[in-house]
Amino acid sequence: MLPVLRKDGTRAVLRLQMPREETTAALIGLRRWNGEGMVRLLDHDPESSAMLLERLDGAHTLTSIEDDDVAMTILAQLQARLVCVPDRVTRSQRRNWARLRERPALSSLPAPPSRIRGGGPDKNPLRSRVVTALRWLPVTIEMPYQPLPIDQSDVRYVHGPDSARQPGVPAGETVAFEWRDSEVYPGTHRKFWVHVPAQYDPADEASLMVFQDGWWYLDPAGEVRGAIVLDNLIHRGDIPVTIGVFVDPGVFPDAENPKNRNKEYDAFDDQYVTFLLTEIIPQVAERYTIARSPEQWGICGGSSGGNCAFTAAWLRPDKFRRVIGYLSSFAQMPGGNPYPDLIARVPRKPLRIFMQGGHRDLHWNEPRRNWLAENLRVAAALAEAGYDFRLVLGDGGHSPNHGGVLLPDALRWLWRPGQD
Repeated sequence: MLPVLRKDGTRAVLRLQMPREETTAALIGLRRWNGEGMVRLLDHDPESSAMLLERLDGAHTLTSIEDDDVAMTILAQLQARLVCVPDRVTRSQRRNWARLRERPALSSLPAPPSRIRGGGPDKNPLRSRVVTALRWLPVTIEMPYQPLPIDQSDVRYVHGPDSARQPGVPAGETVAFEWRDSEVYPGTHRKFWVHVPAQYDPADEASLMVFQDGWWYLDPAGEVRGAIVLDNLIHRGDIPVTIGVFVDPGVFPDAENPKNRNKEYDAFDDQYVTFLLTEIIPQVAERYTIARSPEQWGICGGSSGGNCAFTAAWLRPDKFRRVIGYLSSFAQMPGGNPYPDLIARVPRKPLRIFMQGGHRDLHWNEPRRNWLAENLRVAAALAEAGYDFRLVLGDGGHSPNHGGVLLPDALRWLWRPGQD
């Protein structure tokens, strides 16, 4: 690279290079962009591959541009060229892009494509690591005014459209199973359900989401409505094609106290996650093509199922890396809540964690066994340790209502590309 002056006094740069495939590609790009967000190609010698390029002014930086809209236009045009477009653009991404185009200085931005050119999905292995330009562009999200309830003792949240069957959205297939031969929890019986979305293709690996308290989270008339939410989000492209596994806690059919839920869910050990990995998930993997990457495995639960999901991912981040915990019962774990201390001491694990807490959760204003306080302590430890986590604090008591209403947003946040 040599600084030169042209006969007319124009400052330029002479780039000398060996003729090869990369230089040909660079030449095509420079000609196509023609100086927009890139140096301008002034001349070119095909035999030597030498290029005469516009010389940049080092004193004239992007930050020196006083008009923010002009600077934003330059960035937007550059990012639109450099960033891979996903195979399906979501409704929220289109809405954000439309807001940008409303600015006078950005009105020339093109509308985002609905699919990759050629009609098929993008097979680029880097796609999942790339935050698209549609998400990079800064857009202020305006939240509608919502009055706070004065009485927090009995609050109910209203489900959004993603928690109901929508016209034109194909329903997946839900298959029921029974499991009576557990070696990890001998003598227990349980049911579990596998929800396979309509978009599932055996030729492609599907992501995996495991829900504790299976039927409570699957019931289409319940608070969570897991299968309906998965169908809606997958159909719109908000999350990848994901198989949902809904696992009930074990019971001892002939016992005086048949429930084994708290023993399975509240323990701080690897027994339950081992049960999932060796007894339940293999049955799913025998029938369906499941991704092997832990980045594509998530786990969800509420109350004791919430700390159960947290413990499973904490002890086996090589398998589960995305966690949803609603009103987690850290307060009743045998031996106490271990996580505030552990999170501070142990090197940060590659987890993404969505938490929901309630202002009027169990014992919310008491010094011991305080569900609200223990969730806040875990959230504070995650914040101080730099984890990729989100805490949504709502009103009301120990009810699955708010968590169920949040499930669509929790899944969208959990499966978003990149890290904020």
